[in-house]
Amino acid sequence: FFSTMATARSEENKLQLKISTLIGGFFCFNFLFFLSIAAFLFLLSGIFYPRTIGLYALVPYFVFSFLRGDELRDGCHWHEFSKNFPLFHIMRRYLKLEIAPIPDELKVSEKKPNAQFVFAVFPHGVNCEYRILMDGLLGDCLPNVGKKIRTLSATILFRLPLVRELSLWTGCVDARRKVAEGLLERQRSFLVLPGGMDEQIRTSKGEEVVYLKRRKGFIKIAMRKGVSVVPGYVFGCSDAYNTSHALFGLRLWLMKNVG
Repeated sequence: FFSTMATARSEENKLQLKISTLIGGFFCFNFLFFLSIAAFLFLLSGIFYPRTIGLYALVPYFVFSFLRGDELRDGCHWHEFSKNFPLFHIMRRYLKLEIAPIPDELKVSEKKPNAQFVFAVFPHGVNCEYRILMDGLLGDCLPNVGKKIRTLSATILFRLPLVRELSLWTGCVDARRKVAEGLLERQRSFLVLPGGMDEQIRTSKGEEVVYLKRRKGFIKIAMRKGVSVVPGYVFGCSDAYNTSHALFGLRLWLMKNVG
């Protein structure tokens, strides 16, 4: 299956277009950024105010998160949030995000009672907002398995307040092999962006490149469990941001050694 993020705009009233572009652009390209900054400030406040925020907010939060460990099992998917959160509607409209018609063979296969798949989606892009926005659409496109799909995500996402909640509510779980295998054993499906950070850091506007040669783990898991792999491509993802390869060597080293 394929998703598309259109860059062209349909004919609209000029005023509506300006308002849509202003609001949509702001939230599309700053929402996750501000969420990450808020998470960082929350963590930082615990250092400066350890006896108040640290003791009564951060410690309980991390203890609660550790004991629940949703990201190590089935997650905590909130489908109605993914589908109907107003900001997501604005972002989908701004990006013209849609999932292309599902192939007939996949439609037939997903209707089977025990149907499950490994969805491999390319490319990662700079920020892969499409992954969050696409989660709310899968239930309508794939009625039988859509709500049972979980997305394998970087462990660091589940260590950041607010980012953790957004990730869990939109169907994410930890990307460990044991977690992925457990999902398939419980008759769920999972979605993975195989390129990960290596593909993310190599994203170049105007170029369609995937990082796959050394990313075969999801194929091995699918073969061991006898599950079909469904590839997907998000057209327009690479063009969502202007990119630069300045200090690429340093950034690559930091990514590999710091994360």
